[in-house]
Amino acid sequence: MLWHKAIGAGGFGGNAPIEYVGSVSKTSDYVSGFDSSAEALDVLSLASPGDLVVIGMTATLGGTPFAEPWFWAGMDFTAIYDEMYDSDPSAYFGYRFVQSGDSNPYIDYPSIPDVRWNSLNVIASVFSGVSSFVASSRRGGSSSGVPNPRLLTANGDLWIATAHTEDDGFIVDTPPTGYTLAAATDENGSGSYATMATAYKIETLSSDDPSAFSSSEGTLNDGWKSFLAAFSD
Repeated sequence: MLWHKAIGAGGFGGNAPIEYVGSVSKTSDYVSGFDSSAEALDVLSLASPGDLVVIGMTATLGGTPFAEPWFWAGMDFTAIYDEMYDSDPSAYFGYRFVQSGDSNPYIDYPSIPDVRWNSLNVIASVFSGVSSFVASSRRGGSSSGVPNPRLLTANGDLWIATAHTEDDGFIVDTPPTGYTLAAATDENGSGSYATMATAYKIETLSSDDPSAFSSSEGTLNDGWKSFLAAFSD
């Protein structure tokens, strides 16, 4: 598995402007590489109480469905979209405002599962000066094209767009126009391939219709999903 850290400017909530603090990301071929506190994602190296953490995952589904649901430990994220049992690809998008007593997050489940997520990608991005989640939109494609967020009509000050793919010919290197790429990951394992990217824009808008994510490697030959969320200051 691989760990990555990118650190930017930091700040705290209240009346402070929204600022991007940084991102941590992880890739692993099996969910068992992310199911203990020893394997937790090191979010608290960046985040302080009150900061917003936006987390996304991409994987390819292997085996058969979990006998019982998986859940977060360490930090209890609110799911905006939980499609981790889907194929084409498996994907997750959620958030949490860090609270005192939180610890670094990892995946847990109440019993030994008979399923694994192959080529798991996880990205957590941290922002300060954010007060609340507003709204979200979703779009997916089954076999071709590029990850392209759907129009979202909402009053937002921070916009987060994600790209989730299971194609080995599409590693995101360019975010939607006007967005900044926070992090991008890719994992090739167990005969499958998945990628993820998170991008953000700090701007007060009543709606946004981002352009697509793109890759210098061309377009997709397999499924993709793209999520867009607005948050307020």
